[in-house]
Amino acid sequence: MSGVRKVPINRNLSVAEMDDMADEVLIRIITTDNKLLANMLATPMDLEDLVRGHVLSEGLGVIESVKIKGHEIVIEGEFRERKLLSTSSPSCGACSSEDASQIFAVDENPRHIAFTWDKIHAGMERMRSEQVLFNKTGGTHAAALLSEQDFVLKEDVGRHNAVDKVVGATDNHSNYALLLSSRGGVELIAKACRVGIGLVACQGAASSAAADFVRSSGMTLIAFCRDGEGVVIGDNSRIIGGND
Repeated sequence: MSGVRKVPINRNLSVAEMDDMADEVLIRIITTDNKLLANMLATPMDLEDLVRGHVLSEGLGVIESVKIKGHEIVIEGEFRERKLLSTSSPSCGACSSEDASQIFAVDENPRHIAFTWDKIHAGMERMRSEQVLFNKTGGTHAAALLSEQDFVLKEDVGRHNAVDKVVGATDNHSNYALLLSSRGGVELIAKACRVGIGLVACQGAASSAAADFVRSSGMTLIAFCRDGEGVVIGDNSRIIGGND
């Protein structure tokens, strides 16, 4: 699955042509005893990373095995009960949860790992340059994990899906900073906190709920992180050579 689909279009009422668009399909996550854990609209690639990261970053339980059947993901393990209201859309990671308080349910404060200001911005530039699907379609978000040694990037039509994918593709998350091509929404910040990530940098703005969450949990958020600049919210001691 490439994550890109050819779709017929007309540019400015000109002759019809085929254009690359980000693929978006309904993904169902069910347990081996046929219980629905999640419906989500997502780009159908890196699906094992998606489900592993989703379960981990939402605190849903422990996966023992994963089987992918087309756009259906069957998982075995132990999971907490989750009541779903609707399909989760690419714009909101919390839409399908009955209890909105789960967004803020975090057991542990994240580990304190410091990064230089220059390294964070170099990571943001690398993320922008390596967004293959976005460069083809203009229709995807990216999330990247940055450490002293590693850089891992994933893309999806949904920003929360991109975070789930990059979390599911890695371990030892507390050694990383999370980089986002999107704004810093509270549900993304909470995902990072649940897996032990203390520093998040986003290309867009932060919401007030995200700012409140960052301060209360002892995290660090850099909003408008681009072109060597950024707005630091929360604990700025995670940034070496940054704004005081």
